[in-house]
Amino acid sequence: MNIAVIFGGVSTEHDVSVVSGTSVIKNLDKEKYVITPIYISEDGVWYKYKKDIDKIDILKIHEKVTEIEKIDDVMGVLKKQDVIFPVLHGKYGEDGTIQGLFEMIKMPYVGCKVLASSIAMDKVYTKIVLDKAGIKQAKSEYIRKFKDNYIYVDKEFNEKICSLQEVADIIEKNLKYPMFVKPSNSGSSVGITKVKNKEELKIRNRICIKI
Repeated sequence: MNIAVIFGGVSTEHDVSVVSGTSVIKNLDKEKYVITPIYISEDGVWYKYKKDIDKIDILKIHEKVTEIEKIDDVMGVLKKQDVIFPVLHGKYGEDGTIQGLFEMIKMPYVGCKVLASSIAMDKVYTKIVLDKAGIKQAKSEYIRKFKDNYIYVDKEFNEKICSLQEVADIIEKNLKYPMFVKPSNSGSSVGITKVKNKEELKIRNRICIKI
């Protein structure tokens, strides 16, 4: 069986994906599968990972992927596979985007379908679905960046433009310290920080909202 393992990608979790992808390649049964390792660079260029498949070791965080060759016909390479194993983390990897590509070219792939991937990648919409299903969860507040200010979104999805100070005041009123600030669309714990007071909350909101 021909299997393409895709790793890397353009998200903030690129380096984590490299570790995961090379781990999958190393541990796949070479007697059962003809493996095509595909590396996507941080700027979105697709490459074949040319290293001897039997000599591939698990790369470390921030270790560069070498021995690569640019793929000129990405669709052609994908369509030669029996199944695709995406080991991409974060944006364009776990959010339903690349799953939609596989669906369009009618290629079997490992993992969740488009809808489950897109919902589960966004923490805000995941919480909405869980709430409708009656599943208990931690309290939260949702804000997003708007020019030099922020938009606070309440539980009825009413939006209010606020300064950073106003946002911090609302969150402090509705939640208790300590609390966690996290990006809605990032995984692998990227950008998550525990805050213990309003000043830390303001600093982390300012950073986190830009990820």
